[in-house]
Amino acid sequence: MTFPYDEIRQPDGDYFPTWESVRQAGFDNDQIWSVCEYVGLHQSTFSYAHPINHFVNRLGFIATVQRRSNDSEYYEETIKMD
Repeated sequence: MTFPYDEIRQPDGDYFPTWESVRQAGFDNDQIWSVCEYVGLHQSTFSYAHPINHFVNRLGFIATVQRRSNDSEYYEETIKMD
């Protein structure tokens, strides 16, 4: 499933390192997502997860222009590796 929101990262293109840094950039909790990676055999799955306190395999945080409609939204994108 493709992530349906407009993703915002730091000006240099990297993920935000902490939830607090996204808040300091002016975003509310319902606009902040944790980004996690799970690596399987020949594929990598990137999860745009909420809640924002997800710690396992977390790469960082992003913000979105749009607000989540509820706190149980969760998206995964699988990328095949060669």
